[in-house]
Amino acid sequence: MRRQCRRMHARKQYDTPIRFEMIDGGGPFESKIVNFGLGGLCLESSGPLEVNSLIDIQVVEPDTEADGPESYYGFLGEVRWCKEFCSSKITSFQSGVQFMTRNKEMPNKQMKVSKFTCNLCGDFSLTRHMRDASDHVLLCPHCYRNFQAMPQGGIKSSIERFLAGNVL
Repeated sequence: MRRQCRRMHARKQYDTPIRFEMIDGGGPFESKIVNFGLGGLCLESSGPLEVNSLIDIQVVEPDTEADGPESYYGFLGEVRWCKEFCSSKITSFQSGVQFMTRNKEMPNKQMKVSKFTCNLCGDFSLTRHMRDASDHVLLCPHCYRNFQAMPQGGIKSSIERFLAGNVL
């Protein structure tokens, strides 16, 4: 009997060095991509990653001519699962990351890394991850995703008016 894969996109094995940091804080950490597909990747780390947390991944040596993860400069994703992985003498963790964005453009090294406060939850997030929801309202990736998923209606329009500063 053949085992059926539940993935939307096929994964290929890689050994691509990366650096990542958690959006909520923590990092940077050295790691590597174990496998990669159109919808996400699996990375290996020395410690466990919290499921549903957002992660900023930067490829250490990008090559835009290559095929695979090294053809990107970085990724923003959400950790979907994390498992302990034991090999010979080393215990590590493998985590599945679903892509939110993929970046094929070189980041501006002159730009100062800064943080903004989310207009909805008040948490800090890196500037490059903030999303403009409407009327110059900046939301962190987590709030933006939840806000976009809300159905149109009275509650969503009330939140939009509140965030824009028009509560009358």
